Amino acid sequence: MGTISAELTTFRDALEGKTGSMTSICNTINTKLNAIMSACNAASSGVSSNYQGTAIVAATGSINSIISMCSKIESSVSSTVSSSISEAESIISDVKKLEDLNKEIDEAKSRLSSLADTDENKSTRSSLQSTINDKENEFKKLHDEALAKLTALKAKSDDSLSSTNLNGSGASESDPKKVEEIVVTGGTLQKYMYTAKNGKKVSYYMYVPTTTSDTKLPVTIYFHGLSEIADKYPDRGPYGLIKSGKLQPKGIVIFPQADSGTSDRDFHDKKYEAALMELTYKVCEEKNGDVKRLSVAGHSNGACAVGHMVDNYPGVFAAAAPISGVTNVSEGMKKTNVWTFRGSYDTPDVERVVKLIKKQGGTKARYTVFPKKGHAVQAYTFEQPLQDENGNTVYLMDWLMSKTTA
Repeated sequence: MGTISAELTTFRDALEGKTGSMTSICNTINTKLNAIMSACNAASSGVSSNYQGTAIVAATGSINSIISMCSKIESSVSSTVSSSISEAESIISDVKKLEDLNKEIDEAKSRLSSLADTDENKSTRSSLQSTINDKENEFKKLHDEALAKLTALKAKSDDSLSSTNLNGSGASESDPKKVEEIVVTGGTLQKYMYTAKNGKKVSYYMYVPTTTSDTKLPVTIYFHGLSEIADKYPDRGPYGLIKSGKLQPKGIVIFPQADSGTSDRDFHDKKYEAALMELTYKVCEEKNGDVKRLSVAGHSNGACAVGHMVDNYPGVFAAAAPISGVTNVSEGMKKTNVWTFRGSYDTPDVERVVKLIKKQGGTKARYTVFPKKGHAVQAYTFEQPLQDENGNTVYLMDWLMSKTTA
């Protein structure tokens, strides 16, 4: 019998049977908001038709701000809140399926134990054991998926309603604030400052490709090495390659920066990691990012940050690429497509990490050692054609963005 995480059962017990009424409340809110907007439109039209003077502009402006605010709240209820309810229902359904699987496993085990181990029963016993193995594998896969959904739901930004203010601008402390914009080939590269709900600030550059497709975009987080902020070292790693036009990713790339009040050690702080995940889900929501195709990479100190992210958010990242640094051997690492790198003159024992991951049951880990290279291979790793696990020639960014948790 598989053990269902208490986190999942507690979530199910708290919300089971309540999502229907939550949806009904959302519908009622939207109905009321539409009524308010209709009344405001009528009032604005009446004021404009029957009165004159400069005060009228201010009056109608205030009314239109109320309409805009209501529209933003309605949009948030219809998208963010409703989608969260749907995700919660999916998790509740998964827990029910896990309980059913446990019952089926127990029944099969009971039947197996009641059958004498004789030649006459050999075929039946073999069939039952095969059923048990299949059901247990199914249980483990579904359990991992349910935990990943719950982790994503917890990290998801749910402040859409509070981000709408009375002047209709929709701005708040938690909205990303653009600091700088750089013209690059294939997309936009902009610097932002984000203040998370837990108070942590995330300074970051973000590349978004130019595309007219409606297909959701993969998202990669890249942590720079110790003190290697982009403003100080603009030619380092994939950031430098994007800025120079040598790399044009087919998805979104987020570059957290240890500047503006953030230090390199913050990359390993759980509150900072939670803030970064909150930001990442906000980016997915606003920039059409695909939460099933999240990946993370980093160099040196950033490679260690990769390990912490995958460790603390198991099942969330489809792929990880630590470069010139060792990582934790965790449950998350065993579930993730891991490709780690170093130069032959460098010391991080990436081979040992991969061997330990495989020894503990992971099957998706591999490493590459570049001959006659040292520690600074952060750009080189992304520039070189590589041989993937299937023998295909790929570039690392494409490999990261091709993986999915689905």
